[in-house]
Parts: sequence; structure tokens; C-alpha cells
Amino acid sequence: MVTLGCTRVHHHYKPNQVVGRTLPVEVTITHDADDVVDGTVHYRTTGSAGSSPYEAVRLQRRANQLWTMLPTEQLQADDTIEYYIDVMKNGRMTALGSPASPFVVTVLDRTGMVLASLSDRPIASDTEHEVQIILYARQQPIGQPTVIYQMPGVPGDIRSPMEADGYGNFRVVIPASVVNAGTWRYAIEFPLEGEHYRRPPLGYRSFVVSVPYEEQITGASTKTDH
Repeated sequence: MVTLGCTRVHHHYKPNQVVGRTLPVEVTITHDADDVVDGTVHYRTTGSAGSSPYEAVRLQRRANQLWTMLPTEQLQADDTIEYYIDVMKNGRMTALGSPASPFVVTVLDRTGMVLASLSDRPIASDTEHEVQIILYARQQPIGQPTVIYQMPGVPGDIRSPMEADGYGNFRVVIPASVVNAGTWRYAIEFPLEGEHYRRPPLGYRSFVVSVPYEEQITGASTKTDH
């Protein structure tokens, strides 16, 4: 959202586009009926042949929106589209992006779109609370995921299958009774369309579990390792 005086200009940007489709570009701008409003999107594609020059396409006006469809249906997976937008209202310009810092959209195939939609996070605080590791799959068609995690004071990797939460996501819960303080590390593996994938592809993500505040004050010892 860009605010210029009493004018609000909003462009909703999505970083990924499925292969074989045109790319919609829409801008919402507040204006009165007698205001003169128009805009131009400047775009170029990148691929194995490198970046092409920016081309300009005039945005069409519909109610409080300016819009166009960029001709991206011929792009291949992993190609990108770069674009920036100039919006004019009564001769005054609002810039969304720039030639040096454009919006970048990556074209992905079906598998790539599934992978791009996944995210994960830990939920952890101190040794008085359980630790959760969550994979937000959003009902994407992945196979059974497994968490590989390392807990302070416990040698080696611990592997645990993740349980479905009923909403298309998965999680592992480590009860507070076995949670140790320190730096934890984890990764998630899962199958998709006959291939195996890992988040992150290399190494581990990390998070910290602390000692309860009262224990820090009194100097009481933490739980024994398991």
C-alpha cells in the first residue's frame, strides 16, 4: 500500500505464478469520478537467454482498479517476470517498484507450486512447556512427513513422524517432561510425487528453549537429560 496525500494506491503482489498462464497485474487507487487516472506496467522476462528489455503496457481502468494481463503463458518453469508500475492521478505519479528494484515473479510447475506453499515453524518457550514443530502444508498432496531433531543433552538425531492436525497441516509435540534447555535443531523430510524433499535442503533450522525465569533467579538446576 502506498499513500500519497489523500490518494491510496494498493498493489497485491504474489511471488509465484503457475506455468502456462498469463499474469494478472491489478492496482487499486482511490479517486473521485472526475479524476484523471491511468497507469503503465513495465515488464520483462528472464530465462536461459538472460533478461529481455522492459516493455510497456497501458493499464486498463475498471471502477477503482487499473489492470492488465501480462503475456507470460509461454514461459518455462523457473523463468521469472520482473515488473514495476507507474500510476498517474491528475498528472501526479505514484511509483510501485522501479527498474532497479522491480517486483519479481517466479514461474513454477505443479511440484514447485506445492513446495513454495509449504512453511514450518517451532513453538517453544521454556522447559515448563511442550515444544511443537509444525509443518503448514495447507492440504497440499505431500506424503507422510518426518521431523529429524536434535535436543540439547541428547546425542544423535531423533526421528519422529508428524501427525496430521485435521486441517491439512502436520505437527510433532514433545512433552514438557522431556524438554531440555538450550539450542534445538530440526529439519523436515517428506515425499512428493515420487521424490523426497527436505526443509531446509541442507543443514538444520534452530531455536532456543530457555530455563524458566524463576529457576534463573533461584539458581535451581534444569531437568536432567533424557
